[in-house]
Amino acid sequence: MIDLAPTFAGTLFGITNTFANLPGFIAPQVAVYFIDDGETTLTAWSSVWFTSMIIACIGGVFYALTASGDKQPWNDRKMDVASQLIFEKEQFISSIVKCRKT
Repeated sequence: MIDLAPTFAGTLFGITNTFANLPGFIAPQVAVYFIDDGETTLTAWSSVWFTSMIIACIGGVFYALTASGDKQPWNDRKMDVASQLIFEKEQFISSIVKCRKT
């Protein structure tokens, strides 16, 4: 976080930490729908593990394709929404181009 926007590192950490902890609260509620009457067999839990594995893989691929460690321009100055959208679009396109080169 400190590399992306040193001025807002604390705020960004708080936001990302909140989203990172949400699965810990949501997963037990979702697991109830996959497991019948407290069943504890491997077969009963396999659908829970496969679902979590698919979600993690999709998230990992999305992160690998779109993430960058570049310092964000909104750290130093205020940006209007149009400028921010243009910047984000350029970052996304450059990450796809880098991915295709490798």
